[in-house]
Amino acid sequence: MADPGQRIALLVDAENASAAAIDRIVAEAARHGAVTVRRAYGDWTTPQLGPWRAALHRHALRPVQQFPYSAGKNAVDMAVVIDAMDLLHARSVDAFALVSSDADFTPLVQRLVGGGAPVHGFGEAKTPEPFVRACTRFTVVQGTRGGARLAGQVRAAVEAARGDDGWAPLSVVGHRLRDGCGVDPRAHGHRRMVDLVEATGLFELRREDVRVLVRDRGRT
Repeated sequence: MADPGQRIALLVDAENASAAAIDRIVAEAARHGAVTVRRAYGDWTTPQLGPWRAALHRHALRPVQQFPYSAGKNAVDMAVVIDAMDLLHARSVDAFALVSSDADFTPLVQRLVGGGAPVHGFGEAKTPEPFVRACTRFTVVQGTRGGARLAGQVRAAVEAARGDDGWAPLSVVGHRLRDGCGVDPRAHGHRRMVDLVEATGLFELRREDVRVLVRDRGRT
């Protein structure tokens, strides 16, 4: 259960993370407290970070511009480390949510945890083990192809099919997505509709005999 009094700093290495996973990351971070600091780091002049721009507005992430000062060196890492240490010493937050699949952040995580600030790590399945083990908690987030638009379609289908208790039959949700929105789970990297819904990380699933029910986590 989230501690509403716990202040969390969400620091995103946008150059080493997928924008498609940010909805799930923000929802998961919010389960552990209030996300009072939200920053995404990168060179925002490059087209590679284009997919992140919608996420910045949607989740009130403050873009932190970091130009590369020399080839082969990651100035973004240094910017994240400096800000994290400033926040730790100022005691302006109680915990961190660090989004990256880069093992170079392992010493930072060790220092933050050693300083009394839990670190919730988020990264892909390929994230090196030292970084994973250094985190207080680590969540694998692959992201579902389709991003915010797909998440909105699923949310709308669940909202339309839900009962008074907030739960909606997955069969009805799937029918609305397929026939109303033309959503094919295979086009988003999943074999079944239940796999697609579960992979977003935004919905709670409950199985009752042969049927599956789904509810928006925001309603729990």
